[in-house]
Amino acid sequence: MSSPSSNNNNQIESKDESMTDTELPEEPTNCCMSGCENCVWKQYALDLIHLYDHSNEEAKKKIMAKIKDPTLQVFINMELQFLDHHK
Repeated sequence: MSSPSSNNNNQIESKDESMTDTELPEEPTNCCMSGCENCVWKQYALDLIHLYDHSNEEAKKKIMAKIKDPTLQVFINMELQFLDHHK
């Protein structure tokens, strides 16, 4: 685990532009796997986007590494693409 490059725990590390897992919000544990409109993983992705200074690409990398189900990965990826197109 690497340490942040500044005193702010939520700041992105300058070396690899990724946050340590201890700085990320807690992962959802109550996903129903039905692709619902208010998906807990979608909200988690939105939280990551906010933490990564509105960088969808950094958030996508991190969340796709955490989601193991390929169907859910596709769903979240589509939702994030939709958000990109409707900014």
